[in-house]
Amino acid sequence: HHMYASMLSDTDRRTIVLSNMILSNYSVGKSIRAKVQVYLKSLNAEHAFRGCTVEQRAAALTFYILKESNIPMNIRTHSKYSMVESKYISRWGKRIAKHFRKSYVFAQENAMGNAIGIIDRLGNIPQGYRPDALTMIQYLETYYKERDIRFSPNKMVSALWLVSKMGNYNITQKDLVKSSGNTSSEIGIREQI
Repeated sequence: HHMYASMLSDTDRRTIVLSNMILSNYSVGKSIRAKVQVYLKSLNAEHAFRGCTVEQRAAALTFYILKESNIPMNIRTHSKYSMVESKYISRWGKRIAKHFRKSYVFAQENAMGNAIGIIDRLGNIPQGYRPDALTMIQYLETYYKERDIRFSPNKMVSALWLVSKMGNYNITQKDLVKSSGNTSSEIGIREQI
């Protein structure tokens, strides 16, 4: 009787705790953490997680939420944080996206949104860096679209670092790689420059 009367099952509680642990690696706000419980309730109503372990639920749900919120990250890093194989994250993440009728979440490339997310996670940024960086990203996004070239995370982070160098803002490659959610690397930045 107690189990039926309670709002959340033991599995749901464990999923929420694991999801919050995974999201803590990305330094996200309370609004994004609040989505976990809302989305979990909707998914459970449709029995979308039938045959899925608690760890896989938490990893896939957080992956979907981060992608939907335009937070730069990649599946390898997310797999490392959640300790779930990337094939399960991808499989269950696609099922979550299908449930919410937002399958485009995994395909969309939003350069400005990603750049804003990277700059926001930098912390103390010098005055004037944000407008200069966003102007550079906007120009490069247009340039790459016209030539049908992919605007990769390494290209974006290298552009942000070049803005730092040109404006004497003292933002290091290591800081940018960390704030990009490890979607780029210092070697990749140097190759793109």
